[in-house]
Amino acid sequence: MLLSLLLGCLACSSAMARISDEMDHRRWAASDQGPSAVGALAQTGDGYLWLGTHDSLYRFDGFEFEKFEPADAEPLGVVSALLSTTQGLWVGFRAGGARLISAEGVMQPVAAGMPDGVVYVMAEDLDGHIWAAADEGLARYDGAGWRLVGEEEGFAGLHARAVHVDAQGYVWAASEEQLYMRPPGASSFMKTGIMSPSISKIASSPSGEVWVTDRSRERLLRLTRTGYARIKHEQMPASRSNSIVVDEQGGVWVGTLWSGLHYLAAEERQESVEKAAVFSSYTARDGLSSDYVLAQLIDRDGTLWVGTDAGLDRLKRKTLSPLALPGGAGSHALAVDDEGSIWVGSDTGQLRGFRAGNQSLHELGTPITAM
Repeated sequence: MLLSLLLGCLACSSAMARISDEMDHRRWAASDQGPSAVGALAQTGDGYLWLGTHDSLYRFDGFEFEKFEPADAEPLGVVSALLSTTQGLWVGFRAGGARLISAEGVMQPVAAGMPDGVVYVMAEDLDGHIWAAADEGLARYDGAGWRLVGEEEGFAGLHARAVHVDAQGYVWAASEEQLYMRPPGASSFMKTGIMSPSISKIASSPSGEVWVTDRSRERLLRLTRTGYARIKHEQMPASRSNSIVVDEQGGVWVGTLWSGLHYLAAEERQESVEKAAVFSSYTARDGLSSDYVLAQLIDRDGTLWVGTDAGLDRLKRKTLSPLALPGGAGSHALAVDDEGSIWVGSDTGQLRGFRAGNQSLHELGTPITAM
């Protein structure tokens, strides 16, 4: 019943708010000397944005793209995963393997033990260990080398599709069959009971909600812990969801293959379960570089970065909003006082004050031309 209600809602485009009304948008494509396809994103401690693309690795300062060139001049190939840590930037490759670029910009030697196959995603746990979901298995790096995590630690999958560490220290990992959870302090993973061969991304909010994209089943899962090792989950449809991030307001951004971005605001969550999911959408028609979304990142300033098969997009919440003034005045004078109030005088003799949503009105009886 819940799923049918949600499916019905998503067909009602008239209920969708427009992201373009709330966000400033900028995009970079190949014609802007930008990358043509961005499949991974990360921000390092120095503020630079790093882009994993279909031909190499790039650093972006907001103005120019700089291709990373290893000292040995060896081509990097397709970069499939990025993770920023205090030690530097971890780079995972579609051809397999991962390398660490130190904070000084030096690429470190290959560490032994990484499973073969494409590296889908990497995550860092609260103890500083690095986890990697690779096509040939789940692995953990302890500072000395990579070690395959298998059935003896509760992860029975032959392949790993996604891994994520939430703010409470839970490690979530998806195999080719199901989703696993490893609570803080536990030595092994536990089955969550969620079965799927196509989990692609996992994200979480500071409050502890965990969100999971299930691409082939075209659904989005919201997980809530009801105990140390117990969860409940709800589902809603998400067309070909491929990436997911949670913003500072608790809103969920879902990147899809072929239908752009979808957004579920935090205040809509309870309603989405009880009534219908109200998703906003942002697509190529609104200016997105492509409807084929490959990666997303919320940076330290709360800005959303989106990687698509055609380039890079930036969406930033608007900090200014229009202030409606009564008609009838031919001109206005503006001023701001020491307490931050905005004062607007008009040639009709009215003086209005605005502060923190409150408004005051003073009739001076003479035209106000300057303040």
